[in-house]
Amino acid sequence: MTTSSIDAFVSDYPYHRDGFWLTAPGPTECDWKLHVFADTPEDWLQVAAVVLPYCQTNRIAHKTVDSAEKLLQLAQNGMQRGKAFTIYSGDIFQCLQNLQTLDQLLYDARLIKPPVTAIYGDRAFGRSGRLFYRYDKDLTGNYRLNDGSYKPQGLTDPFAHLSTGG
Repeated sequence: MTTSSIDAFVSDYPYHRDGFWLTAPGPTECDWKLHVFADTPEDWLQVAAVVLPYCQTNRIAHKTVDSAEKLLQLAQNGMQRGKAFTIYSGDIFQCLQNLQTLDQLLYDARLIKPPVTAIYGDRAFGRSGRLFYRYDKDLTGNYRLNDGSYKPQGLTDPFAHLSTGG
C-alpha cells in the first residue's frame, strides 16, 4: 500500500488529513462506533475497495489510516491493532444497517477473517470476521476511554441478538 494506492480510493472525496487519519466529512460523535479490521497493507487495499465506496456513496462519516506505515503502527499496538477503518453511525438504526450491509459486502467479496481476529474492547459482528462495534460513551453521555469493555455495564446492547459474540 503506497500513498498513490490510498489516493486511488480517496482522491475524489473530500477527506481531511490530520497526521494519522484520513477523515471523511460528517459528524464523528456517536453512541455506537464501528471498526472494520485490516492489519496489512494488502489487506487494507482489499477491504478499502469494499468499505470506502459504501461509505462515500452513502455519505457516512468515517476515517481510515493515511499510509501503510500508519497501518503497520496500528498492528504493533495491541489496543489499536486492526482498526483500519472507523465508521460513525448517527443512530442505532443506521448503525445496524451499516453493520449488516458491510458484513454482507465483505462476506460476498470473500474478505473473511478467522474467528480469532479481534479488536480490543469491541464486540464482533457478523460472518465476515471483520466488523466490530462498541459504545463510545458512558451512561451519562460523556466520551469514554476504551477500557476493554465494549459497552458500559448496565447498558443494553441492541445488536446482541445478531452479534457473533466477543
